[in-house]
Amino acid sequence: MEAKRQAKIHLVRFFGLTSFISISVTALLIIVFIRGLIVSSVEEISEQGNSTLTRAAVAFFSDELNAFIEQAEQNGEEDAAAQMVSYHLRRHIHDLLRETSVVRVKIYDWSGRVIYSTKSEQIGRMQEGNLGFAAAISGNETTRILYRDTFNLFDEETSEDNLVQTYVPIHSPDKSNVIGVFEIYSDVNDQIKDAGTNVAGLIIGVVVVMVILFGILLFNIKRAERIVDDKQRENRERQHTLEVLSSKMLTAQEDEKKRIANELHEDVVQTLVAVKFHLESQLQQLSNDTDSSKDEPEQIVKVLQDAARKIRAVAVDLRNPSLDDFGLRTTVNSMVKEYSSVSDDLNFVATVQIPEDEIPLERKTIIYRILSETLTAICKLGYTAGTIKIDLKQSPEGMELGIETNWRNEIGRDDLGAVDGFASMREKTILSGGDFYSVRNDSGSITRLSVWPN
Repeated sequence: MEAKRQAKIHLVRFFGLTSFISISVTALLIIVFIRGLIVSSVEEISEQGNSTLTRAAVAFFSDELNAFIEQAEQNGEEDAAAQMVSYHLRRHIHDLLRETSVVRVKIYDWSGRVIYSTKSEQIGRMQEGNLGFAAAISGNETTRILYRDTFNLFDEETSEDNLVQTYVPIHSPDKSNVIGVFEIYSDVNDQIKDAGTNVAGLIIGVVVVMVILFGILLFNIKRAERIVDDKQRENRERQHTLEVLSSKMLTAQEDEKKRIANELHEDVVQTLVAVKFHLESQLQQLSNDTDSSKDEPEQIVKVLQDAARKIRAVAVDLRNPSLDDFGLRTTVNSMVKEYSSVSDDLNFVATVQIPEDEIPLERKTIIYRILSETLTAICKLGYTAGTIKIDLKQSPEGMELGIETNWRNEIGRDDLGAVDGFASMREKTILSGGDFYSVRNDSGSITRLSVWPN
């Protein structure tokens, strides 16, 4: 319970961690999204450039391509196709490789056979299942980008460079049908490197911005935590001040009651007793008188005795002398015996487990007043056939006063709140700086607890 009283809101730990996770996820999503845009833009530009270059090359030396494909089909598969390339076609391909980013050229006939390649070992291979060739032989141009370490099934190799691959159909001179496919591989390493540099710069920029944002958030969170801590400290100080004032008020009330009780007992009661003695003496002197003269003083004595008894009862109620003379344990035991004699149906049991010298005087007064008012209220409310257990002990949370009730016949609603009979217990506990709790036990009984922190 002391921990609850000293509870602290750790804003930096909670909101700092939450902000860090949120900012990190946001930064990651931004980086992934913008990287995707950059890569997509590089792909689109590279593919468009390579497609334009391939169409221009096919249009520029279409006559040589038509003648070469026709000659390759006439000579058959056994001839060295590389040797059949005309001088003009060879020069055009050489210029294409030298003056542009083109790194490889392939020419397919209508069946999917490679009849020319800048890589001579690929000449003669059948690639009719190549999706790019299949689309191009059908009259549709196809372009795709191959990244580093992408496995190329039809070339049966692992690409070492970032390449853009374009398949363009080669039409017959009359444009009536497709007689072959022209393929160009262009190197886009420089574009990919530039894109990587841009992505790296993006990552650094986003990280720097997010770090600055997190620093600002952390600063504001720490500032808010300091404000909250200051307010909590002020509230604790105010609560402590109220508790001290309440305790002093209760102590002052008890001191005033003690003073009044002493005056009633030492002054008023003693005066009445003296009057009683004088009347008794006078009664002895008048013993030889008539019976009628004797009755009046006797009546006066009875009235004075009754008055003295009532005043003594008021004095005890204001301040029980046994609390100062014999201590709390004896007073509580005496109180339990007194209330047990009042009600035959209620069973009172009291246990005081704390040594007398470890209980402060003001705490004794509060505990006595709580028990006196609570037990009186219980008896007045008419609770019957039950057991009331009173236990005063020292717990890890502090000094603990428990009143356990187990009614067989309840009057009214006896829930976990402070019902009639326990309202005074809750009020005096809180005013004296303690905490009030109600606990329902496994057996069905209810224990009201007054706990004063150490």
